[in-house]
Amino acid sequence: GSHLDADGWFATGDVGRMEPDGRLVLIDRIKDVFKRDNLLVSPGAIEKRLRAHPAVAECVVVDYPDKFAGAVAAAFVVPEPGFEDRQIDEIV
Repeated sequence: GSHLDADGWFATGDVGRMEPDGRLVLIDRIKDVFKRDNLLVSPGAIEKRLRAHPAVAECVVVDYPDKFAGAVAAAFVVPEPGFEDRQIDEIV
């Protein structure tokens, strides 16, 4: 039998996206994602974006059940010294 899905992709268990120039960018492992409104969400990818901000010292993103969306993300953020909670709220 074929290991390709209906669209011709090999099922590796990875999550990626196609760039406009045709490159495939791998984002995360599928086991590390959750579904929100039938879309796969990667907590690791969200954490990476948050950590890139100068106000963020550390963070973790988790999912929790939501009766309408299936699951939603929650970010727990430790700000860098000198940054205020409102500045963190603006980026989250």
